[in-house]
Amino acid sequence: MPYFVVLLMTGLAMGFSDPPYARVELPLAEANQLAMEYHFSGVGIDDDGALIVSGSTELLALFDDLNIPYTLMIDRYLADQEEAAFWKSVPSSYFNPTTLLSWLQSLVASHSSIAELVQIGTTDLARPIWAVKVTDNLMDEEFEPELRIIGNIHGDEKSSLMVCTDALEWILTQYGIHPDATKLVNETEMWFVPMVNPDGNFAHTRSNSNGVDLNRDFDGPAGPGTVFPAFSQKETQAIRDMTEVLGNRFMLGLTFHSGAACFNSVWNYTTTGPPDLANFFSSRTGGSPCSNPGGECAIPAMDGLAEAYGQGCTYPNFWQVVGADWYVTFGDTNDWAYDEWGTLDTTLECTVSKTPSESQIPIYTAQHRFGVINYLLKSRQGIEGVITDAVTGDPLDAQLTVTEFPQTVFTDPILGDYHRFAVPGTYEITASAQGYTPKTLTDITVTVDVMTLANFQLLPDSITFEYLVEIWHLQGPIDTNGNDYIDVIDLLSFL
Repeated sequence: MPYFVVLLMTGLAMGFSDPPYARVELPLAEANQLAMEYHFSGVGIDDDGALIVSGSTELLALFDDLNIPYTLMIDRYLADQEEAAFWKSVPSSYFNPTTLLSWLQSLVASHSSIAELVQIGTTDLARPIWAVKVTDNLMDEEFEPELRIIGNIHGDEKSSLMVCTDALEWILTQYGIHPDATKLVNETEMWFVPMVNPDGNFAHTRSNSNGVDLNRDFDGPAGPGTVFPAFSQKETQAIRDMTEVLGNRFMLGLTFHSGAACFNSVWNYTTTGPPDLANFFSSRTGGSPCSNPGGECAIPAMDGLAEAYGQGCTYPNFWQVVGADWYVTFGDTNDWAYDEWGTLDTTLECTVSKTPSESQIPIYTAQHRFGVINYLLKSRQGIEGVITDAVTGDPLDAQLTVTEFPQTVFTDPILGDYHRFAVPGTYEITASAQGYTPKTLTDITVTVDVMTLANFQLLPDSITFEYLVEIWHLQGPIDTNGNDYIDVIDLLSFL
């Protein structure tokens, strides 16, 4: 029996669910090319710039078949198990599933007019997955962008949890005091999920209780990055259903991780694109010298998302990269959210150590705090509006595309509002909906930290004389000149 299989069986028998890591003994560019070709994911880059992967039996068997050289990182595996045993055995300032819930309950109770605790799922070990909804009118659906901020999807990356909870606490406690916190609460709807993987947090493992890397379990342009179908796990289903069931069309997202210190944009599965590259970076390869062990950094675009985070972040040697230029992954949160829903979702690697010493918690959370706030405030830069039926005025389940950034964004199913980030410039935008004639607006100008309003009224495809006669007596959206009856001017505008 191969040595790595013996090691895995021994580890699992001891209650460990994470396999060892393996180092791919090839130049990084070659390793990443193989990852794209054979659909396997990295988990990081070592100090020498080599690709690190999960040493699962399936992946190592593939490497053996392809004669891809690799080295099992046995010392790192044993160190991980020792660290896991330590964090499970001692009281800690890092939240566990129980202490997080107590803290969230207290925080939300103290700010109940602007915060609501929502259970969005339950793990296979019956641990709840909690979200905190933050906005000024909790019971109302409003014309405002929705933002998603999540952490601890990898259970052993606990600084990601603390950065997420710190931002949540700062926004709630500074509401009505600091203008940035007040603006975010009054003008957006935020959903914080600090601990996506409570079972992994409790066990101090990267994976969940089923041994699945949750950040490879999402769907995406090339499918998931595990042997299972996409959304095979309850934790990823909970994140998916925030959009697909609860109806949140998230404009921006932040997914916190740790084990590095960088801003990581889509795409993660390919080095092609993405359509929104200019909203993140002015150059994907020009930033040198760089703390990226895999090569050069990307250069933030002026007034873009990467620049906003970087200007607020004071963590030492923080850098920026387009995902697959660092290392390739499949089935991660970013690519799914962007591909399926147009959410500009970014991975934030918070700390070089996955779980720094407790004494560092107030330091690194403060170093990231205003990077997070700056990023979320960028939800108030771009283009927004409402897409409605031109005859009835009813909101539409519609889509909007920007010619320069053609990734589709979607309207809120209740109000018909859309919110689209863009760097300053002049754009052409198109609204469309099933059963309606698309409409395009040109010369839509975006300026720094301002939202440009662009509403659409779409005509049904099947406009007939009989239909016009039927609705001729109606007022409202068809009364374009506001004189309280339908006249020739209205008809010309309508047609």
